[in-house]
Amino acid sequence: MKILAFPSTQVAKDAQFDNQGDIADDDILVVASERVVGVFSHHAFAVTKDRGDLTEFIIDFLVEQPLELKQLVNAIVIAIGEAKRLGFEIHPDFLCFAGA
Repeated sequence: MKILAFPSTQVAKDAQFDNQGDIADDDILVVASERVVGVFSHHAFAVTKDRGDLTEFIIDFLVEQPLELKQLVNAIVIAIGEAKRLGFEIHPDFLCFAGA
């Protein structure tokens, strides 16, 4: 898991398709200029109220191992911590993770 900074949410979203290996599952995506923090897990989604070009959180894949789900939850918690550190507003759907 890495924290990656991008100049725009469109660039962050496109990075998942560039096949350069720069972005991996559970990486944290930060776009300070748009006040967006997100997570990449099969697709990039935002944990902040502002989401730019990132999607809402949807699990549209099979979670085969409990560890996979645990890693995703850990990434969400870290992303929320990063958003709070930057002073960005957390999306209401993720407030239950904010105290974790």
